[in-house]
Amino acid sequence: MRYADATLGFRRTIDRMRHAAVRVVMLGVGVALATSSLGAQVMRYGVVMDAARNALAAEWTDEPAQVERAYCVTQWWTATSRNARVHASNDSAGVQKSDGREADTVFRVIQIKPVETTDATPNGATFACPPGVPEVHTHPPATCYSDRADQCYAGGADAYSCQPSREDARKLLERGDAFAIVQCDRHAFVFYYPSQFAPPPAPRPELADARAGVPWIVAKP
Repeated sequence: MRYADATLGFRRTIDRMRHAAVRVVMLGVGVALATSSLGAQVMRYGVVMDAARNALAAEWTDEPAQVERAYCVTQWWTATSRNARVHASNDSAGVQKSDGREADTVFRVIQIKPVETTDATPNGATFACPPGVPEVHTHPPATCYSDRADQCYAGGADAYSCQPSREDARKLLERGDAFAIVQCDRHAFVFYYPSQFAPPPAPRPELADARAGVPWIVAKP
């Protein structure tokens, strides 16, 4: 081995050690940020109970030529690890811990009822439940070339999509409901919540300072 090759190999070894050190520092900061974020995050869970699930399943059809349907949630439980309370359609109070912070919450939907829609298409429908009453709507199991039901076919890229649309999210935020639900298959339901569409909180100052202070080393070739 020539001396020049040995020197180059030594420099590359030092560079690799520096990069390893940086990765360890970044990993520590990342874990701290994730742990802090998780500790502060309020979790939301949703369950459609037997009576409501059976009612929704009974009206579900795999026929591709259909439009969206809509329902109102007339009764649901809000449960936490420390308490549980039943909500009627005129009761949408939040659940808090004893220190005033919001608690992790499980929403259990007990009863639903159909609601009339207007301008219903395979891709959307206009409807409204009373204030404070969460809404459910379906996403048909089909892919459509337009808003006409006779231009849809079973399956395809848009079928069984449970993600709320931008319009779904906007409506939920405007109404201020605790949650809303998309039904995308006979027994498939996805809850979505206002907190999903709010901007994330800023990191704590000490973590932001730690992240900003991590050195970035660029190795020479």
